[in-house]
Amino acid sequence: MSLPEVVLKKGRDVPVKGGHPWIFSGGVERVEGAPAIGSTVTVCSCMASKSADCVLGVARLISSARIMLLKIGPGWKLNDEL
Repeated sequence: MSLPEVVLKKGRDVPVKGGHPWIFSGGVERVEGAPAIGSTVTVCSCMASKSADCVLGVARLISSARIMLLKIGPGWKLNDEL
């Protein structure tokens, strides 16, 4: 089963790549799937393929800080260890 995916607007991945742990509502282009509050989601830039430049986060869709990232940092990919 694949995780719901949050796709960021163009240019909104810069803070994530710099280590910022939150994705705010203004940075979300679209949500694919129906994540429940507190569920794990994949966060990708609008230019990413399914496995490149993606990170894992926890959905907080009722807050202005929509996603709390589980693992952050420059160059981290979805298939890296948590």
